[in-house]
Amino acid sequence: MKSLHLSPVALLCLAAILPFSPASRAQQPAPNAALTSTDRYETTVQGVRTELLLRRDGLRLSGQLTESGLVMPLTGQAQGTRLSGRINVLAGTGLSLPFDADQRGDMLHLHIALLPGQPTTTLVFQRVGAATAVGAAALTPVGAIEPALVGRWVRETVINSPGGAGGFASFATVRTLALGRDGRARQSVRSAGGGGSWSHASNDETEFSGRWQVRGQELWVVPDGQSQFVAAGRYALIDGRLVVYTAQGREIWTR
Repeated sequence: MKSLHLSPVALLCLAAILPFSPASRAQQPAPNAALTSTDRYETTVQGVRTELLLRRDGLRLSGQLTESGLVMPLTGQAQGTRLSGRINVLAGTGLSLPFDADQRGDMLHLHIALLPGQPTTTLVFQRVGAATAVGAAALTPVGAIEPALVGRWVRETVINSPGGAGGFASFATVRTLALGRDGRARQSVRSAGGGGSWSHASNDETEFSGRWQVRGQELWVVPDGQSQFVAAGRYALIDGRLVVYTAQGREIWTR
């Protein structure tokens, strides 16, 4: 009989629609209940990369699983090197499933219970980034500044109307994305247009101001005043153009 191979997200979604009970595993006492840390792990299953972000604040655990733009928050408890909790599979639906994990040096084994009484599915993650600090301040995993992306990028869209009672009309929107070598980022927009009896022009307006970094082939940003980076989309440099793939589609930026 052939085995059925599913990606981690497919397994999570399958478990979310089936009845289950939380997996029970022995707990070990935490060696340091006051520890606050953030660790970032990655694994690749059947060519699909999954990122796991874990934040420990004493015995409390939070974080998220990210795969192909899908972000699944998680919460739970930490007892030494043993972790347990629940993963929110589909935001806004209340669907979640239990997990537990054990840390073995830079490796983390994440166990997900798909069906009661059946063996758990295990994903093996490798730690790729870590940060520790005293206190409960939110920590952010360190990414990298990609020199090839540094600079000023422009994206223009034009809408033309063939006319009618008002005659021909055209409207252009120009967005400018500035990615600094110091990690600063700013996106602005301006527009202009006109028709038979109307015209419009706007000044440059800021749409986003904050910081940027890359993680693998993903562009991550965090607005000013916030501490948590979020994925803006996967990117590629094609013939000198910056192509960003987001949930809304493909964006093409030029120098």
